[in-house]
Amino acid sequence: MGLQPFITTLIMMMTGRGIAKVITGGQNTSARSDGFAWISTRTVFGFPVAFVIAIAIVALVALVVRRSALGMTIESVGINQRASRMAGIKPLYILFSVYVISGLLAGMAGVFATANVMTVEVSKTGMDMEMDAILAVVIGGTSLAGGRFSLGGSAIGALLITTLNRTVTFLNVPSAATPAFKAAVIIIVCLLQSERVRNLFKTLKRSRRVVEAAPARVEEVKEVVAA
Repeated sequence: MGLQPFITTLIMMMTGRGIAKVITGGQNTSARSDGFAWISTRTVFGFPVAFVIAIAIVALVALVVRRSALGMTIESVGINQRASRMAGIKPLYILFSVYVISGLLAGMAGVFATANVMTVEVSKTGMDMEMDAILAVVIGGTSLAGGRFSLGGSAIGALLITTLNRTVTFLNVPSAATPAFKAAVIIIVCLLQSERVRNLFKTLKRSRRVVEAAPARVEEVKEVVAA
């Protein structure tokens, strides 16, 4: 329908949480499932099942977007939809496919979040995970303007988020302040990605070089005048 994607995503998130509250009656619900218990407690080759599944998902997505035409068309549409359309690509189908894949992966994230505690807390389960997702991909080098992404960088970013959460706990930062801390990190990274900010740094760097070179230029002028 051509709606603004980010706003639509937030609205659907609120809708989903509202539906979850209706289904559960607003009460916490225990996850009585052998499958969930297997994900949260079992190991495969000495590694937690959730970790193995996550690695398999990353490998599968990497295979699809880096070894098929889909990945190239995704980047093309992200860089310039108009140019992609002129090249024969249908951006609507690509965007729809990306959102479907994103929804499936978000569902897997929900399974992991629930399996870890074996309880669905309507008011807490999945809360603020959207901030972690944004922070992970931004740290991993993905441009929020579209067209450039790194799956390996996003995976590393997710690991850094886990480390960051533990660091915040270690530093005794109040849990209420944690979202603000993460938001500050996202803002700083986004500013560093901004072309305007980069140009400002370049201008300041050139100005610094001019100021540093000024004394030497003055001495050269004095020598010329004296001669």
